[in-house]
Amino acid sequence: MKRIFIVGTARSGTTLLQSIVANHPAIFSLPETHFFPYSIPKNKALRLFHKVKPAQIKRINQLLAEIGYDQNFKPTEKDLKNLNRWTDYLLRFLDHEAVSKNCEAWLEKTPMHLHYIDLIKKNCHDCLFIHTIREPKANIAALYDVSKKHPEAFKQASLEKSIKRYKAELKLSEKYYKLPHHLHVYYEELVQNPEQVSKTVLDFLKLPKHDLVNSFQENAQQLISKDESWKANNSGDLELQDKLKKRLSSTELEDLEAALKSFKSPLLLPYEDFTA
Repeated sequence: MKRIFIVGTARSGTTLLQSIVANHPAIFSLPETHFFPYSIPKNKALRLFHKVKPAQIKRINQLLAEIGYDQNFKPTEKDLKNLNRWTDYLLRFLDHEAVSKNCEAWLEKTPMHLHYIDLIKKNCHDCLFIHTIREPKANIAALYDVSKKHPEAFKQASLEKSIKRYKAELKLSEKYYKLPHHLHVYYEELVQNPEQVSKTVLDFLKLPKHDLVNSFQENAQQLISKDESWKANNSGDLELQDKLKKRLSSTELEDLEAALKSFKSPLLLPYEDFTA
């Protein structure tokens, strides 16, 4: 079983990439599970004595029921007491769902699982991770915009918080740059040349060639929960759109450019003019 995770900052193209890659007949995928952030603290120090609580299991079961994959989710008390056992249980649950669909691989896409790669890798040495990267100003503006429109789902209620999240998560993704079992995909390249990016991804996953781009929009509709209205554009045509001036005031754009002026990362080399 190939176990694949798509991770990255919110609004960086994770849903689009999932919609395309999951078009492969060998891959089973499903809407975001939030398995780890719903049940384990993001802060590593808080994980030391953490035990998964009944309320957290209930929350996951409610989400799975909404997307139709709850019938086999029955962790034992032992699974809940140890985070390694719990992680193993979550992986095996996805294994089971993939096998039931006659698939040899599964693809889970929850952007926040970026923060749990260390725990996942500890319990799955051959798991594969695809990171999405998006130009800083566009990503931050999109994150800030969706946070204002959907505060129940996104907590970046200010431009400052959106910038802080982007910087922190890009640096986290940077830790895995060019490491085995990790691939970094650029949103802009995916939109402009989806066929080539698809080939690169399939080579990385060691899966047979397949036309992933054709009719990926139909697949996107199956991977978006009914309450995720902000993902509607993933069912449309592929095109890059400059929405900075629509999403940010001139003052906010100046503040954003100032905040990014000294921010550097090898992941941002394709965007050498991103502060221009």
